[in-house]
Amino acid sequence: MTTANTIHLCNDELELIVDLQGARIKRLATKDGLPILQDCANKSAYTPDECGGFVLLPMGNRVAHNCYELPETVAVATGAETETEPETEAAVDAAATATVRTVMLTKTAPDGSEYLHGTGWTSLWTVESCARDSAVLTFANHHEEAGVGYNFAAKLQLSLQGRALYVELQVQHLAAEPRLYGVGFHPYFAFDAAADELLLSTTAYAPEKEHHLSDTYRENMGNWDFGHWRKVPDVFVNHAYQGFQGAKLKRAQHGATVELSSSCDYLMMYRQQGSGFIALEPQSHAVDAAHSVGRAGLKLLTQEFPELRSWWQIKLH
Repeated sequence: MTTANTIHLCNDELELIVDLQGARIKRLATKDGLPILQDCANKSAYTPDECGGFVLLPMGNRVAHNCYELPETVAVATGAETETEPETEAAVDAAATATVRTVMLTKTAPDGSEYLHGTGWTSLWTVESCARDSAVLTFANHHEEAGVGYNFAAKLQLSLQGRALYVELQVQHLAAEPRLYGVGFHPYFAFDAAADELLLSTTAYAPEKEHHLSDTYRENMGNWDFGHWRKVPDVFVNHAYQGFQGAKLKRAQHGATVELSSSCDYLMMYRQQGSGFIALEPQSHAVDAAHSVGRAGLKLLTQEFPELRSWWQIKLH
């Protein structure tokens, strides 16, 4: 069902309400009222931390200096970035002096200070189709709203399947020049730090450093290892993980477990001290991947290889 700028989906188990402004989830709950994500159905205006979740595109998180560099001599064969290999001394000299283009990103944070999660979460989406328990939303970024050269189209599929929400995001690059892309999902799970527990399957962890970027990944996760059921410390958290293979939240007072799975290899854990949520954000790339060796999960999309897609699932047990 669609009313004004909101879609309302349901099945025999779950209810989902989505605001078309930013495709932001306002409610994901059981039919008998147990909130799975932070419930903001009664809020007409809210900041990102006051909604239930949204998708991240064309890149999640922050990017240092709100820009990155791409060599103009880039050659593409497989959808990933590769540089032309010079075969002569002259070619070596030419490659050494190849022009590098700085790609500027739009400052999309609410206070206008920095690039944050792109534009999908701030823009109006259109309903392509809507049934009782599923919907397809689209979003066009044709005027470089996310940054120089970022013209793309996105399609978001939302589907209630029994006691699960399935989310799939497809992004298609439309511009002539290639650009780096990565996607993510930013759900704010309803969470009681005093009672609930977390189980997290990952291989390494990176604590936050200055400017809300991530430090070096390390296998020894110390107090932030959730390889067994544990409560999450009630402090400000903004840590990154890699090797993500799933997460579970034990809602102790409700006798329920919420499971998160995804096609993505990276995860952000974010929480404000004293809040009623914990954000577990599966993403296709690491924080500030545009400045890391190998681009850490980002894909270079071109006219020849224009598409990127990922999926996420939240299931109640």
